[in-house]
This record gives sequence, structure tokens and C-alpha cells, in this order.
Amino acid sequence: MRQVIRLELAVDFKLSPGENDLRHLWLLKAQLRHCLAPQRFPRLSQAVRKAAKCQGNGKVAGGFKFASDGLGEAPPVTEVIWENPQHSADVLGLYVKTHDRGAPIKGQPFVRLELRLRDAGPYVLGFGRLGMLPSFAPTMRTKIAKVFFVGAGFTVEGKTAHGMQWNKWGASWVSSGGVKVAPNMEVNRRIGLALNDLRKSLCKHAPPSQLDAGYAEWVQELS
Repeated sequence: MRQVIRLELAVDFKLSPGENDLRHLWLLKAQLRHCLAPQRFPRLSQAVRKAAKCQGNGKVAGGFKFASDGLGEAPPVTEVIWENPQHSADVLGLYVKTHDRGAPIKGQPFVRLELRLRDAGPYVLGFGRLGMLPSFAPTMRTKIAKVFFVGAGFTVEGKTAHGMQWNKWGASWVSSGGVKVAPNMEVNRRIGLALNDLRKSLCKHAPPSQLDAGYAEWVQELS
């Protein structure tokens, strides 16, 4: 049986076609950092926001060591993550993607929001083995959409409000304060469409040929 020990699912945010201004991407990343509320996802329900801390020469200290990215701190230029202390193998990462394996990426750079599940994470999500893809794919969007939730304020008596706390600290304050985050309907709709496209793509893939023989056995095991 081939186990899945690491699963990465990403949503990419690009500027208008032909626009490559990195300053705009940094601003977009900062806005997402301000508005993201991944604590709705069960594996990140107690997630703490962290950032890679840099030395004076611009290099990440100690090879990507993350420390608390607290309320009121300036948006870092490095990667931001949301990490659950109880499930440290499960992380939501936010960063600007300009290179891939040391080489500049082809086309536009973009902001990437990336869910990384390791160890027990894929199994808990329902994709612990490769042969489980046909059962995982149709429900994938429902299972992971909450981790990409973007807020637009907080809810007061059923209405969206923007107070000093939201404007200054964003979803991190709301999430830790027990107040409900109001959704950004348009952004979440677009993320949902992207996840739906991914779901459709995954549904087209049949079980790997080398696993076909054991697939029926796995389905029986899971039922």
C-alpha cells in the first residue's frame, strides 16, 4: 500500500495580465495576511501566525526559522505561516512566488497560499493512500475550503462591521477574540471556483494502474 505522507494544495493570486510589479504583490500578500482566518479548518483551529525572521543581510536566519508574527507587527517580506501547536506538521503558508528551484519562474510572479499537510494530516483529511483519490477528489473542495477563508471585517448582530480592531489587526484579533469573521464574498467565491476546477481535474484521474488490483480491497477496508 502506498501511503500519502505529504499533501500540498495551493491557491495562487496573480495581478492583471502583463503586470509584474512586485510592490503590488507585496501589498496583496500583506492584505491576505491581514484578512485570512484559517482557524475554521479543524486541523488549524488553534493556529498561531508566524513569520520567517531575517538577518540584516536579508537571509533567513538558521534556514527558515519561524517566530511569532504578532498583532501590530509590520507585514514581513518573508513567508508567513499559520501553524497549530498541536499539529505542527500542518501549516498554511503565504508567500510571493518568484523562483522555482532556484530559477525564475516562467510568466508572472504571484502570491501563493499553500496548505501543507504531513504525517497524519492527509489521512485525517481522507487521502491517506493513493488509492483513496477517487473518494477524496469529489469532496476535496468541501474539506479544505475553510482553510482559505478570507474575511472582510467581523459580524455584529448579523451585519459586517469594520472597527478599530479589525482595521489595525485584522482576522488574527477576531479569531483570537471569539468574534465571528465576516466573509469577503467575492474573494471567497473566486477561491471556491479555483478549488472547484482542481476538484474536477482530480476527479478525471483514475487510480494508478499499479494500484488497481488492491483498490477494491481498500474501499472495503474504508467502508
